[in-house]
Amino acid sequence: MKTLLSWHIYAGVLGPILVLLHTGHKYDSPLGIALTAMTLIVVLSGFIGRFFNARISRTIKAQKAMLKDLNRAYEEEAGKLRELPGGTSYIRPFSWVLARKAHRVLAIPERAEQDLPSVAAHTVELAESIADVEYAIRTHETFKRAFKIWLRGHILISAVLYALLALHVWSAIHFGLRWFA
Repeated sequence: MKTLLSWHIYAGVLGPILVLLHTGHKYDSPLGIALTAMTLIVVLSGFIGRFFNARISRTIKAQKAMLKDLNRAYEEEAGKLRELPGGTSYIRPFSWVLARKAHRVLAIPERAEQDLPSVAAHTVELAESIADVEYAIRTHETFKRAFKIWLRGHILISAVLYALLALHVWSAIHFGLRWFA
């Protein structure tokens, strides 16, 4: 599939160049203008789609790696919190706000091993980061699904291009070969 896509891209670069050479910079017929315009629209659509699709795929891959690291760090911090006396009961609804305020106001060291508010605050910050990254992944996957709509549009305008091309070939044969008779 990757090889076919590479051939498709090379043909998509070479094809418009040949189309522009074939026109001879003479745009006398509406069919020729429409065919040249559709060629450029299809090529532009392909480049835009290829760029954004590749970029979103790379972003999702990087975010999933980041999510894996955050989950590992969260499990470590949650393990530390479980080991501290009263650690699991410390985090209850909205108590993380107090932990974060205590962490900032009292200037508690970031990684104090036996400091319950610090470990709790760091654990909650990791959980918030995990939620943010999961949300970003879902958003990017939504965009990736939207590119399926783009692909259908790209195929549709390509079909219009081929229909115009068939009409161009037919008219060239019909009107061009008539003078032989």
